[in-house]
Amino acid sequence: MKLCDYPFRKTRDIRTAMAETLSTYLAQLEFDLPATTEQRRFAAAYATWAEFEQSAKSEGGRLPVVAVLPDEGKYDDSSLSPRILEETWRSDGTGGFALFAIAEFDVPFVAVVRARSKAEREAITSVLEDSFVEPGEAQDDGPLRYGKLLTMPAYYERKARYTLLSQRLLDSTDFAIRHRWLSQFELHAQAQHVVVRKVAAMSSRVQVVVDGQVYNR
Repeated sequence: MKLCDYPFRKTRDIRTAMAETLSTYLAQLEFDLPATTEQRRFAAAYATWAEFEQSAKSEGGRLPVVAVLPDEGKYDDSSLSPRILEETWRSDGTGGFALFAIAEFDVPFVAVVRARSKAEREAITSVLEDSFVEPGEAQDDGPLRYGKLLTMPAYYERKARYTLLSQRLLDSTDFAIRHRWLSQFELHAQAQHVVVRKVAAMSSRVQVVVDGQVYNR
């Protein structure tokens, strides 16, 4: 099997892929304006502060908008050795490739929102704070799992987990005069840093379950 035939591909570094995935997720969120049946989405999601600032200076620009700004990312290499991700192994019968997890990658994000009104900002805040909880049924022993798992198309189709840490309103006299309704959200994201390596063969494994106990053979 040739590497070009391996289905899992990387087109971005992990930090950029995580930022793009978060931007895409925020861009598809819908929010309702109070006292109306109108649903809106972000008109644009920017990757740099300069682009976001330019939209703020353009009074005729489309709103609302959001800027997704990653901070310094850190690699945690606390594991003793790389771990093969067996579900990513692909082979043509003579050998193949698989992804190996070599570290955890953590990066904080700041998402800055600019709305066209106070009511719109409140509607966006309401949606965002509920958008980072995994869907499902609540369990008797605790709440739903906090954090949102999102697939990163640009990074081997791996998943990243995003959690919302804080929110605050960016109000000032100047912003009020200019009708700039801004808010800021801090998030934390985690994902596995992986690499592709050639694997000669992987032996088949049979699992036997007896009385709920799993035995590998």
